[in-house]
Amino acid sequence: MSALKIVKDPAGGIEWPHTITENTFDDVTSDIINETYLEFEKTIKGKEDKLFPGASGFMSLLFFPDTSRWNDVANDLWDRTELVNKSNRGSMDNMVTLMICAQPPNSYYPYHVDVDRKQLTGVCYWGDGKNGTVLKSGDTEVEVNFAHNRAVWFSNVDHALDTEEKYIPWHRYYNDSDTYRYTVNINYCTRDHVKSFLKEGNYFDMLHKFLVQGKPSWSGLLDSKNK
Repeated sequence: MSALKIVKDPAGGIEWPHTITENTFDDVTSDIINETYLEFEKTIKGKEDKLFPGASGFMSLLFFPDTSRWNDVANDLWDRTELVNKSNRGSMDNMVTLMICAQPPNSYYPYHVDVDRKQLTGVCYWGDGKNGTVLKSGDTEVEVNFAHNRAVWFSNVDHALDTEEKYIPWHRYYNDSDTYRYTVNINYCTRDHVKSFLKEGNYFDMLHKFLVQGKPSWSGLLDSKNK
């Protein structure tokens, strides 16, 4: 297993704390991710309209991953983010999920700030890909390049605070290739948001399937935007 490599605030001009990791996932979790994408390619790819009519993207959820590999990354970001919800500083009381995503060709998602339940996010690029994630701070835009098992991390901020836009983690992503873009989103959900998270869409059903089957199941997404 390759060692985790950590670089803090590498995107020049981005004034909110962020981190990039290489070798983000260990061998055990990598095998699970690979198996999940293989299932997507075997059972869904080419049958998207029939299985998930109207879906503009696809995802599966891996619940209860081992987070020990990234503890220092998470706590460091919470310590460095002045606008973070203070309850997160040093907090280990989070529900962490891996959202294994397949973004269709020629699609995009516009600039946004993550919802409250996502108090820390790592976006990890998987396999062969072209487009990474564009970060925005004021008028500055920087794209984190796509590379297998590379992740860009950032903390959410307290949305109730009045602050300058340049300190808020605006970001967007897109796929202008003719193949699927694979990413694994590492989402830290605080205890007070777990119930509302599981009530979103069919997430509770996906949790039930995960507990019964012992592996992630795929679902369609309806909130991506197409070019």
